[in-house]
Amino acid sequence: VDPERYSDFDYYPTVEALRKGKKVLFVEVPYEYSQTQKEMEEALQKEFIDKRKMQRTSILAEFVQYVRYMIGNPKSKLVQVMEEEANLLNASASADVQPENIR
Repeated sequence: VDPERYSDFDYYPTVEALRKGKKVLFVEVPYEYSQTQKEMEEALQKEFIDKRKMQRTSILAEFVQYVRYMIGNPKSKLVQVMEEEANLLNASASADVQPENIR
């Protein structure tokens, strides 16, 4: 799971539950950023604004693909993307266990 891709663990389960007719509730969790985090984001405000825009765009694009996948729409590229990512992970894992990489 890529922590930069919030859809994987935040949105897909919610959408899937709704699709199955389950009741989904909103639960507010009290949370405050640490002072260090706040200062870092304020110092790098433009970078964080750009990052949040990219995250929103990514979430929306992934959501569209997920919904297409759920309804069996052939335009969904989700399976292809998932297979490509799995192949990359497998290739990376294989490279990590090569004799020259073992310490």
